[in-house]
Amino acid sequence: MGGRFAVEYQRNGVREFMMICEPKRGFREVMITERRTKIDFAQSMKRIVEP
Repeated sequence: MGGRFAVEYQRNGVREFMMICEPKRGFREVMITERRTKIDFAQSMKRIVEP
């Protein structure tokens, strides 16, 4: 079974992940964005504050 084989890796870009977690409430959410900006961060904070 041994032997070697070639593997080709193609990069398809990057994404930013922001995770919001509130263990007492049982809340967990992951936001995926193309880049990490102040606006993206502000939107994630808004999701925490609003019910």
